[in-house]
Amino acid sequence: MKTLEKSRISLGVVGWLILAIGQVTAAQAGSHPEISGKTVRLAKQSGAAATALGIPAVQCAFLKMGRAVEFVDVPWTRAQQGTRRGSYDGFFMASRTANRDSYAIASVPFVKNDWVYVIAPGSDLTPSSARFLKQRFGANQGTARIQWLLRMRQDGKLAIDVSDAPKVEHAWEMLARGRFDVLLENRANLEKFLSQKKYAEFRFFPARQAELSVYFSKVFLARDPMILESFNDAIGHCRASRIED
Repeated sequence: MKTLEKSRISLGVVGWLILAIGQVTAAQAGSHPEISGKTVRLAKQSGAAATALGIPAVQCAFLKMGRAVEFVDVPWTRAQQGTRRGSYDGFFMASRTANRDSYAIASVPFVKNDWVYVIAPGSDLTPSSARFLKQRFGANQGTARIQWLLRMRQDGKLAIDVSDAPKVEHAWEMLARGRFDVLLENRANLEKFLSQKKYAEFRFFPARQAELSVYFSKVFLARDPMILESFNDAIGHCRASRIED
């Protein structure tokens, strides 16, 4: 009898929770405009830790705008090239670069994801070492980080040609195998990989501050000129995740 009474009480609590959740969901739905307009297609890098930080905020912003958004998972280089060619309306999450600015316009930044130098165990290198800039540096293909390193090399600030890796996993493997000496990484990826046992002893140092945005193609904005202003306003009301120093 007591067991039956407990079951009834449990079912009653569950029913109350379902009702409460339903009421909250209904209230939230009623507070947003009805979805309308053409779906916006944004390319993103599948599995990227920095991208995962921004997804909730981007979804929130489009909901507040009353616009449908579709996320397309592609390699990071293809996300940018596809936006340039018109296959996608934009891409995220991205730091600003001159190359990207040539064919797309960045939203206001809303996720902090600073860059760090990563060094494998067994090396005594630090950014203050006199020989630091004489080492071989590496980063992922298609990232603002690799572009920054390439500019450093072109300006003569780095002594050796820069190495690039097709994927973030490859970059860490290349560093572990000694293919290059210093990996320029972001904080989101750093935390993801340091949680793995084989990378737990890797050292890291601050490199530079970075903030991330959504890039919308200029061709898309010519067709939908108000969306950037609407997105920037909406994203200010949405809570973005952050990786802090």
